[in-house]
Amino acid sequence: MKFWLLGIASLALIGFGWYRTYQSKKMYLKQETYVKHLDKNLFFSKLGRSLPPWMEEQLQENFQDFAAITKEQVDATFAQIQKVLPTPYIVRYRILDGQLYRYFRSGEPVTLEDNSTERAIKTLMQWVSLPNLDCIISFYDGIRPNHVFFHTTAQAPLLISAKIKSTPYIVLIPDWRSLGEWWASDIKAIKKAWTPWEQKKAFAIWRGTCNREERKTLCRFSLAHPEIVDAKFNLPLNDPALTQEGLMGKNVPWEELLACKYQPYVDGYMTASPALQWRLLSNCVTFKPETNEIQWFTMAIKPYVHYVPLKSDLSDLLEKIDWAKGHDAECRQMAENAMQFALQNLMVEDVMLYFHAVLCRYGALCKMDPKVMKQDIASDPHWVNIQRRQALRKKANGAQMQGYCPDSSPGGGIISFSETSPVP
Repeated sequence: MKFWLLGIASLALIGFGWYRTYQSKKMYLKQETYVKHLDKNLFFSKLGRSLPPWMEEQLQENFQDFAAITKEQVDATFAQIQKVLPTPYIVRYRILDGQLYRYFRSGEPVTLEDNSTERAIKTLMQWVSLPNLDCIISFYDGIRPNHVFFHTTAQAPLLISAKIKSTPYIVLIPDWRSLGEWWASDIKAIKKAWTPWEQKKAFAIWRGTCNREERKTLCRFSLAHPEIVDAKFNLPLNDPALTQEGLMGKNVPWEELLACKYQPYVDGYMTASPALQWRLLSNCVTFKPETNEIQWFTMAIKPYVHYVPLKSDLSDLLEKIDWAKGHDAECRQMAENAMQFALQNLMVEDVMLYFHAVLCRYGALCKMDPKVMKQDIASDPHWVNIQRRQALRKKANGAQMQGYCPDSSPGGGIISFSETSPVP
């Protein structure tokens, strides 16, 4: 009888342990990955095929400046960044033996939530093995040539979402919006609001943020030609100068946006994401200025195939809209081409496929000793294992939050990190 009760108790303990492990993994997947937004079978189907030629070309362009990537390059580049551009929005990461580490500088809080790029890396690590690597990711919207730090091969790659086309030593990756829930949510909303071409109005519409002079040009053009285009800023809010000039407007629902055939696109600080993606997906025709600013997929889209090109100053917008009205069949075909390109190349599985390809190509070029990387991490408290931020939250609660911050932005928060902070 005693042995029988002991056996039941043992089985109960085993079952309880299994249940807690299952719940912990379930919570981890829900809170710290994007697996719920991805079709796993579709992702692996794409992973099992050759990359689209444009992706392969972009990868070759990304890494053309690098025969190898060494720890010394990454160390020197990151030190130079901290010296000339001290910002929490350029972050150093390591992937080592299936764990994700992040370097927190002195005075920087240890965030207790993942940003979307970190979560995307964890999503990939849930499904596939990623190589050991040491990289620097910028969370700025783009980088200009004067932000390249060495102008020689001594510089390590900088991973960022946009650049001037000729800028060297840059590896383009999807931006944090496209890697996260933002783009996944936009895809669902756009598919729900799709309108057949013949039901759309021959009218142009635009909403966006006031962060570039060309965008003001577009909004002023709208004031002069309200019968052709409705272009307004919806951010920043309550700007007296913009309001007085009549450039501010209300948000427009997807159904109203997609009911218009013509979708002007204007770069922001540098390009704009996912602003271009959603226009390509919209079954509308995009009017896009020719520019030397690029993001990870723009080399694949072509003028008069996927969009109507504009001059960089938008001075031919009226002419091109008149052309579109007289060439409706051509515009309809461009809208269809763009939509099919987006469906085949810009869905969340494709974004993750490309990001995976970048990390694998980067890792293949890394000439770094894992033992040295482990020693660095063990001896330098600025390196923090962020593979499980649940564990960090527990540790933070136990330490009365000293040195931690619940913010998920790359450098957000108010609590300072010091070399004596209680980090793992």
